[in-house]
Amino acid sequence: MNRRDLILKLNQKFQWIEFTNEMEELGFIKHEFISSALSNPQKTPINSGNVMLVENFIEGGAIKDTSLLHINPYIIFRPLTEHQLADIVKTSNKYEIPITFAGGKTGLSGAYANFGIIVDLADLQSEIIEYSIDLEKGLLDVAQGVLVSDLIKIVPRLSKGRYIFPIQPASAFKLPVRIGGIISTDASGVTSGKLGSVIDWLENVRIMNPNGKCTKIFKNDPNFNKIVRGNGYFGIVLNATFKLYQPDENLSQVIIFGDDVNLAFSGLQRVLDEKIFPLVSEFVISPFKLPGKFANLSETIKWATLIQGSLSEAESFVKIMENNTICSKVWLNNDEFDEYLKERSTYALLVQTADKSSDYIAFPGFEDVLSPPNTYQKYYRQ
Repeated sequence: MNRRDLILKLNQKFQWIEFTNEMEELGFIKHEFISSALSNPQKTPINSGNVMLVENFIEGGAIKDTSLLHINPYIIFRPLTEHQLADIVKTSNKYEIPITFAGGKTGLSGAYANFGIIVDLADLQSEIIEYSIDLEKGLLDVAQGVLVSDLIKIVPRLSKGRYIFPIQPASAFKLPVRIGGIISTDASGVTSGKLGSVIDWLENVRIMNPNGKCTKIFKNDPNFNKIVRGNGYFGIVLNATFKLYQPDENLSQVIIFGDDVNLAFSGLQRVLDEKIFPLVSEFVISPFKLPGKFANLSETIKWATLIQGSLSEAESFVKIMENNTICSKVWLNNDEFDEYLKERSTYALLVQTADKSSDYIAFPGFEDVLSPPNTYQKYYRQ
């Protein structure tokens, strides 16, 4: 049985007619096709709010995440309000129809791929506040749809450099990574070697339960970890409160690079043995020459690591790498460092969308090289 036939067979088990009829009674408008509306622009439906897109192969084929793992959903919702979201959640729960939630669509696991109902939360408007910063307590209240890239810029500016947002996935520098997504996956990022992941900084989270009711879950609640790592299965993230991180002043930035990957891992392992954890440490490797901005550093460059931290941390990192590897270094200003981070983040798309081995790039963060590099050494000796 092929996938399409299997999905059709699974869909036949659900009470779709009863579900859609009840949703229409709740004020939702059913649309199956958009071709006729396109011929008359004045009647073109707005595909957000109380619109229910049923078996729409155009929209269904387009709602994908970075993983490229995809199943056409039977129904797509794009609620604007929490009231609309509650109606969707309660009714799908009543009819026991599978439902998943999409935010920035930057996931690499295809977690929201679903033949039943997909709820796109990109347009959901917060009923509390988009974001606010308490500089006295070092806290950030933020809605699920806020872009992490905005917080990376806004928090230092509003606090005049006193605080930074502690969770900075590298993909956020290029992709629309949102707060709801990083909470539901317990994301980390370029600062994870020193600061850890979401669960280390999240104070509380406001969620919507499967019954459509909203509640706030605090860190001491036994269900807190389920929400943080639950991909929306135990509750839909609506708002959250984060602690902010106060970094050292006058951070230094340096890029270290070379062409012997085995020696690079030996050097990194030595850095870990010495327990040196700069604020940012991002690593990128390739069996072939690194492309883009990295290629301008050397004719034979196959690995590079970006370091940001106190001057003593950066200098100690460099010294250990120079003693254990064959490498070069370039000290960077803030703008140059940010440009390299953005360049590094584009490689995620390259790996996910290209099959050519000559384009293969790996990009582990510091948390991914905490163990001895036996696996990597074996791979590169083949």
